[in-house]
Amino acid sequence: QYFTNFSTTVFKDSDALCLGIENSTTYDWEEWVDGGWLSECDPASIVIHLGGENLVEHNESADEIASSLIRLVSLIRAKMPASKLFLLSITPRNLETEKSAALLTANSKVKTWCEDKSGVVFVDSSSKLDKTMLKDDEHLKIAYYNSFIDLLSNSGLVIKEVDKTLIRDIEDVSFTT
Repeated sequence: QYFTNFSTTVFKDSDALCLGIENSTTYDWEEWVDGGWLSECDPASIVIHLGGENLVEHNESADEIASSLIRLVSLIRAKMPASKLFLLSITPRNLETEKSAALLTANSKVKTWCEDKSGVVFVDSSSKLDKTMLKDDEHLKIAYYNSFIDLLSNSGLVIKEVDKTLIRDIEDVSFTT
């Protein structure tokens, strides 16, 4: 439904794992990192793109979202100290003004926290995206996932060269009921 061809088409033959687990929050990932299935991994790099569901599922404030992300990143650094972390800012959503502002404030707080952290890179993806790039109220249209690849590569994540048309040419999936 979303960027599901990541490891089978775009990054075929790469050692990459793409985990988009619907409605997952930082709390879910804390459990998986701290003794769960993710604790068995030892990746060179980890890309984190979380926080939006903390707002939607738990109605958290900007401070709570930022604290949750900081706690998760700190846990990952403690459990996987050799891994370099790339933290994508929370993607803007079509939400009422107060909630949209909370996401922007959380992004700002997390960015500030990351500035002096070794092995952690904050990647400002939210300022490069706008709501017209969304296929629904929260997910990007498939063609715009390229922007994440470019931003991550420009932030120091080593990504093998890929044929980006593999992403751009994928049609968005629509479901009807």
